[in-house]
Amino acid sequence: MSVTKRKVNGDSVWVIDRRFKRADGTEERYRRAAKVQLKAAANQEELDLCLEFKVKGTITHLLGTAVEPSVAPSLVEQPAPPPAPVTKTYMWEDAVAHFGKNVLPDRKASTRRNYQQCLDGAYLAHFKGRRLVDIDYTAIENWDTWAKRLLPNDGSRRREHIVLHAVLRSVGPNRGGKWLMLERLPLFPAMPSGNKKQPPIPTAEDVAMVMNEGRDGGVARQRYCRPLAMQRAQLAFALALWAGLRAGEIRALRKSDIDQVRRIIIVRHSTSYGVEDTSKGEDERTIKIGDLLWQRLEPRLAEIKDPNGLVCLSYIGKPWHDLAICKAWVRACERVGVKRTKFHACRHYFLTKMFTYGASPVTVMKSAGHKDLKTTMKYAHFEQDDQDRAIARFSTG
Repeated sequence: MSVTKRKVNGDSVWVIDRRFKRADGTEERYRRAAKVQLKAAANQEELDLCLEFKVKGTITHLLGTAVEPSVAPSLVEQPAPPPAPVTKTYMWEDAVAHFGKNVLPDRKASTRRNYQQCLDGAYLAHFKGRRLVDIDYTAIENWDTWAKRLLPNDGSRRREHIVLHAVLRSVGPNRGGKWLMLERLPLFPAMPSGNKKQPPIPTAEDVAMVMNEGRDGGVARQRYCRPLAMQRAQLAFALALWAGLRAGEIRALRKSDIDQVRRIIIVRHSTSYGVEDTSKGEDERTIKIGDLLWQRLEPRLAEIKDPNGLVCLSYIGKPWHDLAICKAWVRACERVGVKRTKFHACRHYFLTKMFTYGASPVTVMKSAGHKDLKTTMKYAHFEQDDQDRAIARFSTG
């Protein structure tokens, strides 16, 4: 055999040892270590060598300094050692660039905006110029202590922590053990708990005043200069108060999402910053339309000719832009003289009333589109009237 494995300086190598006879009768011998140390590659190199001899009639040009048969095997050409791996020093900016290019585009529009605000802000800029391997437990704890003096709100500080975790995890080891920039993730300190305070929710009397405004019994009808604007805003309010829809889900709601026969809303999408995406909980959910909501919804559905037409529009016939519904709710509360609350409190109102009227926690969780019951329980507000009724029921027995 012309391709054999031999011991050279204590190592086993594949060697090509082949003799050729030229036309004048002289003999040439090719004796070299294979360029690629695999048997299949060595055999292919031998075939290429034979083809070269057949075409040119000699292999002298391949021999260079001839290696005679009597030369010791130790002089056989050795394969070059593999180059030493080059270890790059990755910085915080490298991780942020990777996260912004490969991870952030897959998040929802509202999430992208919030994450980008943190990445561009002054708090995470604290890590600029730092090596990733130096961002350890102590470094993160010191950063949090510094940020706490400037940002005492736990909810805002928690958001900065969430983005920090997301960036480092995007370049750290995945489930398969492979990693991009961080071979090992740091041990993270405890994350701030966030804002535990529940936002105040409107009372039933407050809701009645806002939703009856503009009718004959409205308390301040003359304060509204555009009746159509009031009607369009009240429809959006009704979807939050009596169906628990989020502002983004209200903006994305279409006529095709409403089953008028069964009186059911199918929540599929959400619109934030002009981008329509799936709703926050990802999965579709259905909400039964009650009588109060149907009274507001039915006339609007009759107006819409296109099945894909948006249900909620502003008074000029354009889609509601971000924060417009929230501002309309605040203005409505101020005009009728009720306690000012955030628009998201309308969703809290809906879920609290579901608890009040006997819905199970799982039912409320599904209606809200939550995946965790702990999140749903944050919407269960204490109501004194509810407590009074409960005590009255069992104390009279």
